[in-house]
Order: sequence, then structure tokens, then C-alpha cells
Amino acid sequence: MAFIFAVHVPIAGFALMPLLLGLPILFGPIHIALLEMVIDPVCAFVFEAEEEEPNIMTRPPRAPDERLFSWTMIAWSIFQGATAFAILSGIYAFALWQGFAESHVRTLVFFTLVAAILSLIFVNRSYAASVIWALGRKNKALLYVLLSLVVMSFLMLSVPMTTTLLKFSSLNASDFFLAFAGSVGVLLFLEAMKPVLFRQPPRKTIDP
Repeated sequence: MAFIFAVHVPIAGFALMPLLLGLPILFGPIHIALLEMVIDPVCAFVFEAEEEEPNIMTRPPRAPDERLFSWTMIAWSIFQGATAFAILSGIYAFALWQGFAESHVRTLVFFTLVAAILSLIFVNRSYAASVIWALGRKNKALLYVLLSLVVMSFLMLSVPMTTTLLKFSSLNASDFFLAFAGSVGVLLFLEAMKPVLFRQPPRKTIDP
């Protein structure tokens, strides 16, 4: 649920910001539908396939009067989404400052957002362990989703009919680096905030 809340903050932000600031509209209904095709399998398959953490039976039980959507979870989710939106907005502003064509800006921001969604997946796989530890946990569903995203991205950028429909343009090496850097920035910042917000236990308490 935290992932669902978080991932829709930058999507909503980029749907509203161009309208409020009079900037070129980046995402239409078809782009939102494509993003949902990424989000839904993640929720339905990836998180469902996550293995339990080794210290799960040593944690205190959930309070019976605790709400399903706690304010802590909502605030953390909004914080994650706002972080992604802030970094993406910086890339958006940089692209506009560089005078990129509208289709180029749309393509860059869209694929940076997809990369940021992947970062949010890794952030939300565990709150008690670091992302380095979580990467060692087996999850075939996650692997399949990642491979599917690579194939879909390649098709969206290489098939002329698709690029025309989506109003995309080609990306160069520096664009891919910028998208990668933005997603890594989201991941590292949020991972750095986990020990502060969730008082992450020492590594030895969660090792098998």
C-alpha cells in the first residue's frame, strides 16, 4: 500500500504541474495507462512473491486498534513520492533549460519516472533491511517484471509506429545516464532516510 500511494504522487504531479504553470503537457491518458501496466504487476506479483524476513517472528505484534492506513504509512508514502517528484522535476527543468524538443522532454521524463518506480519497488521491499541485503532475496516475479520493462522500453523507443503514437523521440547515452542518475538518487536518499524514520535494527538481527 505504501508503494501504491508513493508511486502515484509523481504521476499526479506531472499531470497537474504543466497545467498550473502553463508548460507543455507531458503525459496523456495512454502514458498513464502504460505506467499503470508497470504498477499493477508489481503490486499483484512482485510484492506478493516476497519472502518473509528472518526476524519476522521476533517483532512485536501489530496493535489490534491500529488503523489499516496509518498516518505513519501515509506520511512515508507521500514523502517517497514527493522525493521522486522533486528529482524528476529537476530533470524536467533541466531539459527545458537545455531547450529540448517537447517530444524529447516527454521521453526523458517518462523513462526517468519508470526508473524511479523501480527504485520505489526496492525501497518498499523491506523497511527493516538495507537495499543491499534485500537484493540478495530471491524474487522471480521481480526478475520477470524487470525483463518485461526492458523489452517494453526497447519496443517503445525502436518501433516507429509506437514512438509516433506516444509522441516520443530517441534518447542518447547522456539521457539514459540522467534517467539512471535520477532513479539512483531517489533510491539512495530514501534508503538513507529508513534508519532515521524506522530505526533500522543492526544487520546481524536480520541475517539468516
